[in-house]
Amino acid sequence: MPILLITGEKDNGTPPRDQNLLFDKLPAKKEQHVIKNAPHVLRERKQIEEMKRIIKDWIERIETG
Repeated sequence: MPILLITGEKDNGTPPRDQNLLFDKLPAKKEQHVIKNAPHVLRERKQIEEMKRIIKDWIERIETG
């Protein structure tokens, strides 16, 4: 099963360094993205749009790949 991890650069709940540990252990097809200057909960339109684009692009790659 493909796995997509998205975190904010300034996420204190699940910081990127912790997600890196998880990402390195995952055996599946995987991608990881860090949204610049974003906290744990995305509130800014620009960050939300980036997350939506990441998810959309990832789904398209999964469907065609």
